[in-house]
Amino acid sequence: MNEQDFESIFDELAGKFSLIELNEIPGIDLYMDQVTTFLEDQMKPYTRDPDNDKIVTRTMINNYTKARILPPPVKKKYGKEQLLILILVYYMKNFLSLSDIHNVFGDLPDDRNLSDIYREVMAKTSDFLTQIEDDIRQDIRNCKALFPDEEDPEKQNSLRRFMLICSMSIEMYIRKLYLEKLVDSI
Repeated sequence: MNEQDFESIFDELAGKFSLIELNEIPGIDLYMDQVTTFLEDQMKPYTRDPDNDKIVTRTMINNYTKARILPPPVKKKYGKEQLLILILVYYMKNFLSLSDIHNVFGDLPDDRNLSDIYREVMAKTSDFLTQIEDDIRQDIRNCKALFPDEEDPEKQNSLRRFMLICSMSIEMYIRKLYLEKLVDSI
């Protein structure tokens, strides 16, 4: 496990991830094509394959509306709250079913202010990212101590990388289980 390899990953991702700032969300209602273009432009840098990955499509938006996650457009236009929902759904859909996401949004109080909630999520995101980076750095340190008797540096790096991938995968799986149980409690 080459220290420079991991540092280059951190350098690549450092400061790259952030939610769309509340003041960057258009204050005017948008047509569907404008919504998809806006979200693609804003969130594309966070995808694994920016040339091919889709953030949101017309079909996705229609499915979210049919699933009663996203309120239908008014006169074919989507407002700020709908954009906030689409942004949050983008992150949830990687771990939760549409039914689960529907339950999560359905559990919000009727008098909620989604802009205020989004602002709070954004405020915590920086703290989360710092904690996650610290945790990953600790995982790397732990894995670097493994297989000290392996004389072949290539094999040693491969084994350590494999261990890091396994440990991170298991951690993500456990977090997903907690997330699912939390949603099931709704």
